Amino acid sequence: MNDFEQRLCARVPFQAPLHILTHRGVLEAETCDLSRTGVGIRVALPEFEPSSFPGLAETAMAVHERLGRAFHVDINPEVLGSLLRKRTVVVRLGERIDADGCIVLGCRFKVPLDETEMVSLGVPLPPAQDDEDEWVPRADVPAPHFRQPTLKEPIPAPRDKVYEIEPPDIEDPELQQELADTVMPHGDGESDPFTRMQVVGGGGAGWRAHVTGSESEAPPLIGRVDKVTPDGIVLRVFCDDEHLREIHEAQDVVTAILAFTGIFGQSLNLKVQDGATHVWSGPTVLTEMALAAEVGDPVYLNLRYGRHLRPAELRSLGLERIETA
Repeated sequence: MNDFEQRLCARVPFQAPLHILTHRGVLEAETCDLSRTGVGIRVALPEFEPSSFPGLAETAMAVHERLGRAFHVDINPEVLGSLLRKRTVVVRLGERIDADGCIVLGCRFKVPLDETEMVSLGVPLPPAQDDEDEWVPRADVPAPHFRQPTLKEPIPAPRDKVYEIEPPDIEDPELQQELADTVMPHGDGESDPFTRMQVVGGGGAGWRAHVTGSESEAPPLIGRVDKVTPDGIVLRVFCDDEHLREIHEAQDVVTAILAFTGIFGQSLNLKVQDGATHVWSGPTVLTEMALAAEVGDPVYLNLRYGRHLRPAELRSLGLERIETA
């Protein structure tokens, strides 16, 4: 388990109102998860009207213009006022915008939560650095002395790790079979003429990855595959080269995203190898970036497949399709 996954494992679901203090004033938001070292924030950016298919750079620029790269937050201000005010820096950002126009920011506290702050929130949290042992919630943390406010619109639960694919409604039998043998993440449409499919599995941790920009002449970015999923591939890369210095030294993910897309763009060509053996290559799109705990540590890139995956490609990536009723 890498340091980034350890930090994610340390998070627990937590829903409460939150105020973001910006140069424009106070912006109302809500939390979706919490750890000793950070908080997940769901927020609608003011005056942000994204294009039909906003890219990660567009979202990052909107965050930069409206919130900045770092800001103070008041957690559960309806009960605690400004007693629990923390300075945060954005370290994880994706392009996904929900139906309400909200995005989710992964923020790290400049100073982790202490025991008194956790008691005030009524949330027993695992240690910041997770050992190999399974975490057991502490029984000695007292219950909160206030009633937790109820949010008007509950935050959607994370999607399950099984991804369902429903090919579109096509009348031509030959085309039906051709599409049934091809998988594209996030398929839409009716499923009547098709067997319902699920894509599961994924492997490849440690495979070598070569990343180039589709319209960039920058030297390839070399990294390692951290995870393969039905949606895409997560890479762990070190940006040590001189032309990547701004990414390497970035203390917030907004700066890193804008620097990365300025060099490589958002449409990337990815080649994956297992030693000298070719595993997969094809177009991808950068959809999410996250920074590790310290400046200079690996940068994590979430790359979505840019085209349909054929059955042979699924097998190469350790994925498989399962027919369901």
